[in-house]
Amino acid sequence: EVGLSTVCLIAGGLLLRSLVNLFEVDKGFAAERVLTVNLNLPDTRYREEADRSRFVKSLLDSVRVLPGVVSAGSSNMLPLSGEGGNNLISLEGTTVPFPERPLADIRGVSAEYFQTLGIPLREGRLFADSDGEHKLAVVSSLTAGRLWPGENPIGRRFKIGDPDGPFFEVAGVVGDVRGVGLDRLPSLTIYTPYWQRRTWYGPALAVKTAVDPLSMSSAIRNAIHRLDAELPVPRFETMEQVVDQSIAQRRFQMNLLLLFALTALLLASLGIYGVVSYSVVLRTNEMGIRMAIGAQTADILKMILRQAMTPVAIGACIGLGASLVVARLFAGLLYGVAPTDAMTIGGVVMILGGVAAVASLIPARRASRVNPVTALHYE
Repeated sequence: EVGLSTVCLIAGGLLLRSLVNLFEVDKGFAAERVLTVNLNLPDTRYREEADRSRFVKSLLDSVRVLPGVVSAGSSNMLPLSGEGGNNLISLEGTTVPFPERPLADIRGVSAEYFQTLGIPLREGRLFADSDGEHKLAVVSSLTAGRLWPGENPIGRRFKIGDPDGPFFEVAGVVGDVRGVGLDRLPSLTIYTPYWQRRTWYGPALAVKTAVDPLSMSSAIRNAIHRLDAELPVPRFETMEQVVDQSIAQRRFQMNLLLLFALTALLLASLGIYGVVSYSVVLRTNEMGIRMAIGAQTADILKMILRQAMTPVAIGACIGLGASLVVARLFAGLLYGVAPTDAMTIGGVVMILGGVAAVASLIPARRASRVNPVTALHYE
């Protein structure tokens, strides 16, 4: 029981530390007071890209003027929701064979998307609606450093996908954003104006509010239906809910292991208490003799605790050895913590030792208070 409890406690502790590390990781965007909804424009009514762009522009204009709205933006894929659509990048003047060119996540966004999600501008400027058909792009810091190391990326040109396609000019550089998950490092990311090229998925609407985001759901839904009464509107979510859902599986795994750990710990403490209590009852006569020949209360307590904690220490050592093997098996579930993390293992040992000591101390104190005369007559 002690060994099983040790294994489960260490596994649960490692997952708990991983979850804490994920919460503290730099997401690259601000999730506070941002309401989101993912729309799906049917091809039957939005066959042309111009029709889709016109709808997105009208929707953003309608939402921005709603009371309580600070800003509104759109993207074909929101952060932590997956990749927006990978494509090969061809730098101007490159001689690298086409299949060996870098792969980037391409996201079609509106001009206010960065402001709405609090994605910081590092260099240059953001594109705007007034840029029209001027082929501009904004790249992430990682992308700029990878594609133009040691150089100023502003004004650099590249092509997306088709080597014979148009050049896009880098207008600005923004901070890196974790697009797929909190446990995945940012990837090469390029943002293009949503009205210039067709992108997969979307549009996804993000609205920064000055009030409770979910209180704006009805007003935004009405704005959508005023533009297209037949368009289905899925459930609204805040960006904080999106962040929370991105780690839901890890939280479930942690809760499950911690439940097993606490159950095993409870069984171990009850087992220790039962065994020590039974041992004390069987040795009542012995306790009386020891006390009659001069043993003090503290001596009886030390003896019982020492004898009770010996099998606990053996079980804990076995559990520690087993936990090292088990932890390595699910090392892929850990984030920012090693399977042999000393802090977690030390904390588990302290918890287990404390519980075992308390479980042993209760019957030990009872034994130390036995009247020697009564104990000598005990059968």
